[in-house]
Parts: sequence; structure tokens; C-alpha cells
Amino acid sequence: MFADLVVDAAGRNSPVGRMLRELGAPGPGEERDKYGFLAYTRYFRAGPGTEPGVPPWPSTHYDSVSAGSCAGDASIRSVSFFVSGRGRALRELRREQTWGRGATPVPRRARLGRRGTARPGVVAMSGLEGRHRCLVMDGRPVATGMVSAGDAWATTNPLFGVGSSPGLLHAALLCSRFRDQEYRFALRFSEATEEVLGRVRRHLGVWGRHRLAELEVLTRRPSAASAPVDSDWHSRRTLDVVKLRDPDVLRAVAATAALLTTPAEAFGDSALVERVLALGQLAERPWVPGPSRSELLAAVSAG
Repeated sequence: MFADLVVDAAGRNSPVGRMLRELGAPGPGEERDKYGFLAYTRYFRAGPGTEPGVPPWPSTHYDSVSAGSCAGDASIRSVSFFVSGRGRALRELRREQTWGRGATPVPRRARLGRRGTARPGVVAMSGLEGRHRCLVMDGRPVATGMVSAGDAWATTNPLFGVGSSPGLLHAALLCSRFRDQEYRFALRFSEATEEVLGRVRRHLGVWGRHRLAELEVLTRRPSAASAPVDSDWHSRRTLDVVKLRDPDVLRAVAATAALLTTPAEAFGDSALVERVLALGQLAERPWVPGPSRSELLAAVSAG
């Protein structure tokens, strides 16, 4: 079969790189984090005539674990714990009883779980490291007439829930560049992708690396001497802490999280930035109140 354009939309495990190399073409360039997160998920169904509890924000970060919740069909909601992929102490969360004990000291997620009937089993997901494939190397396409889109181009931490939004933006970019000449098309599409979506990939990649580094410090690994020092990372942590304390800050954070605007546009008002800084000074902890690592480990290992 021949085609003027092939769009690789085969997801994070796309076989296109292997297929190109088998045909004698150079494979795509790839950047891949050394390690990422592990997710342990349970599903809860609300009772008849009720709805699952909805947290004020879909993700929360505690000292040694991050938690995320997502609504599904038929009154089902998922609750996930995200831990470092290199940490072994919390891998027992893959068991139902251990997952339940781990949820007990986590205030908001524990209440959410008790509002519905738990579905059997815990779904464990690995391979959540960031990945970026590039079909243009040194200013030349590795194969003319081929582009990658969505997760086949780059993956981000599912904790942020932005897999679909970049995919739709990428499809719109593809349509807008479709009439270009074949060779120039691959270059123009690559340039447009980096301009529109590259900042999103880099932003979430930096978040993931810093968060994992913090978790490594808590596990007291010899290679993790101290927490990362980065003023930009400190600002992001501050926003995570204070976003629910001011409606204008929440709207700005939500707009950037949904990819409706850029952080520079959302926080272009200096008065809003001053409010964020003032609220951040009142915060007692880098993350929201919740269990310490020792408390979480004690809960997981109990019984």
C-alpha cells in the first residue's frame, strides 16, 4: 500500500521506529527519562441515586506520594496513587488490602473511596516515564511523508490528564500544515509542534523530574543528597499549594492545566502574582497536609 502521508498515531509504544529501521531508514531520535512513576489504581462505583465524591482538584501531592482521581462512565471514579518507579517500599500497594491501608491516612482520597463500592483488584501501571520521539534529525526528516502525533510524538505523566488535549491540538496542527510540500511539510510540522506543544512537554517533564527527585530524597538513596534547588520549581509547588485558596488563582491554574492559555498569559497580571506570593508565604508545608512518609509506610505495612 502506498500513501502520500503516513501519520503515526500508534501511542507511546509505537512500532514505527522499528519499522523504519527494518526498511533501512534511520529511526526517529528519542529522548527518554531514565525512570518514572508507578501508578496503583482502584475503581469505585457510586450507589444508586448518588454520585461519586468529586475532589476540588483532580490531583494532590503529599510528602511521599501523589494521588489522582478521574471520573468515568456509569458513576465510576478511579483513585490512583503515584509513587517513584525506583522505590520498592510502596509496591505492596498493588494488593487490595494494602491499598486500602495506604488510603486511610490520606484525608481526601480516603473519604472519596468510602463513598462508593470498590471494584475488585488494583490496577498497577508502570512505564510512565516521559518520552519524546523526533522524526526530524539535524534539520532533515528521517522519512519524508511521515509525521507522528499525540503519544507517538511525546508522552507525559498521566497524573496531569493532558494526553487528549495535546493530541487534539496536534491533529489541528496537522490539518493546518497539510497542504505544504512533502519535504518541507515534515520540517514545518516539526517546527509547529515544538512551538505549540514543545513547551507543554518540557514543562511537564521538568515537573516530573523534580518531583521524582524529591521522592528519592525521602527514600534516603545515597545518590539523592538533597532536594532540587530551582526557583521555577519552587513557584510551581507554591501554585499547587495555594490554588484552592483564591478563586482567581484557581481559574488561572485551571486554564493553564487545560492548555487553554500559557502560564505567561494566565499570570500576566502582577497583582495576581503578588497574591500567589503572599499566599505562599502563609503555607506551612511544601504540599498539602497529609501523611508523612513514615506514616504512610506504617499504614501500608500494618496488619
